[in-house]
Amino acid sequence: MKAKLYFVLDILIFTGFLITFEPQITGESIHEWLGAAFFLTLLVHLLLHWNWVVKTLAKFFKKMPALQRINFTVDFFIFVAFIVVNLSGLMISKTVLATFGITLPRGGEWKTIHSLSADVTLYLVAAHFALHWNWLVAVVKNHLIAPLRTHFSRPRRLEPVPVRSDEQNWSAK
Repeated sequence: MKAKLYFVLDILIFTGFLITFEPQITGESIHEWLGAAFFLTLLVHLLLHWNWVVKTLAKFFKKMPALQRINFTVDFFIFVAFIVVNLSGLMISKTVLATFGITLPRGGEWKTIHSLSADVTLYLVAAHFALHWNWLVAVVKNHLIAPLRTHFSRPRRLEPVPVRSDEQNWSAK
């Protein structure tokens, strides 16, 4: 059950990331609100995995499998990149901050930082997916394909259709 929850959340985060990544799809205003919502979703994801973060951080400078160390490093940089993307996004925001009556001076450097950090985040997310590919395949097989295969491979018992009494009388004539 936990794997399904993580899988659904990961798919939602990834889909939201892809949609938010291209503001031409949604327009600037929706892009900003999706970015803010996306950041909150990322925090939920982090909280769900908090025990792993604490345990891995405690072992990070001790003996630890290289793949786990790489995974943690990629995840750490994803977190940093998301913070930079969201902070820079807020700094160039025209809609979200205005909703709260906040206006900030806009400089071109924030747009550059936002664009660059978004690109870096895309590459880091791709690396994250690559590192978790076996888990992703296992969840798809166990929670999507296997239940469908079971459902469609079950032999179906056809129940006789009851005949109404007036039809019995009619067919007997």
